[in-house]
Amino acid sequence: ELWSLRSDSLEGLAVGESDELYVVSGILYPFVSRVSPGGQEVWRVPLPPGGFDDPTLSFRRPSVAVAADGTVVVGSVNRVYGLDPKSGEPRWKSDVLPGLHHRSLALSLDGAVLVVAERGLVRLSADGRVRWWGEGKFSGEVLTLRADGSAVGATREVPALVLAVRADGSEAWRFPLEFEGRSVSVDRSGGVYVVSEFG
Repeated sequence: ELWSLRSDSLEGLAVGESDELYVVSGILYPFVSRVSPGGQEVWRVPLPPGGFDDPTLSFRRPSVAVAADGTVVVGSVNRVYGLDPKSGEPRWKSDVLPGLHHRSLALSLDGAVLVVAERGLVRLSADGRVRWWGEGKFSGEVLTLRADGSAVGATREVPALVLAVRADGSEAWRFPLEFEGRSVSVDRSGGVYVVSEFG
């Protein structure tokens, strides 16, 4: 073991272009940190609480990704932040939509941010502006992107679906699943692979 970073609950990480790590922690005192390749914490930014004491909030964990320009994109509760990688200072902040709570996010090649929210899918521009909102189109937590900017996801609710959404937010196709989706991948030819609860 070279080094370790301990917290009440580390929920996710992303790797930057210089092999630095960006980690998010949830539960009582959520935060995002930049960690050097040697394991030293460079900065830490607190995040709003994730609703663990409020049963009406379905969001449970923050998530993090690194955009092509180095922006550290963090989703927490109903906000998405774009942070400067060197300082942790915000470059932009976006309220996903009032009353909606982020579940997971993914980045497209053009810098756009796709956010899986409580009741749909939200596409943000690279500077955090809402481009479109697909209410009811997708409400799962599992999402993967294709090179053309379209998204394929699986819902966790039963009866579950695999759903493909074009880059403009329109639905391309849907396929029913007997059990909830756990993971989705897309191969180079466009084939979709889904891991569901029982296979």
